[in-house]
Amino acid sequence: MGGLFSKKKEDGPKRKQLGKARQNDEEMSDKDKAKFDLRVAKKAITKLTKQVEADVVKFKEKARQLLKAKKKDRALMCLRMSKFKTKKLAELDNQMFKLESMIMEIKSQAASLEVFNAMKVANSAIKTIQSRMSIDDVEQLMEENEESNAYVQEMSELLGETVSEDDEAILAEMNALEAEELNAALPEAPETSLSDQLPVAPTGVLDTKVAAKVEEKRVMVPA
Repeated sequence: MGGLFSKKKEDGPKRKQLGKARQNDEEMSDKDKAKFDLRVAKKAITKLTKQVEADVVKFKEKARQLLKAKKKDRALMCLRMSKFKTKKLAELDNQMFKLESMIMEIKSQAASLEVFNAMKVANSAIKTIQSRMSIDDVEQLMEENEESNAYVQEMSELLGETVSEDDEAILAEMNALEAEELNAALPEAPETSLSDQLPVAPTGVLDTKVAAKVEEKRVMVPA
């Protein structure tokens, strides 16, 4: 039982859709039928126009032949028929103009109908959006947006200060490393004192040869 009732409930929207589809089909069929009938009429007028034009040429040519044969009465009759056919051509041209105007009017009305339907759908969509987005909601959204912007700005400022402190710490660390490198590049201090590195003065007796040379140099120097 429940399944049957549920099917009936589901069939409701489907019937509405089918009704709209049939209505659209009827509108399209009427428009297409009118265009088809007008095109058929155009073809008929075009065919008749060609036939009448041929008749005009034929009656004029026959009138010439009758004039050569000295049959003026019959030639006059042919000229009258040619004149009548010429007037008929003007009427056919007028009918063709009316048919073309009607076809253009149908196309214009069809385009206007499409524009109307599109505007109707757009208007419905706008109303739906407006119902979902009230003025109060927009004002609340703007306030929340301002709060979010203020929060982001505050966080940016805090992050900027943190970055500055980090930069100072990094610079201090770099200076310490440079000092270490400079100390490492200096030569190491000697373990012994400077007096230990000087040569030791001799304490023994000079060699006799060295003493003789020293004495010789002393004698040679004038007083």
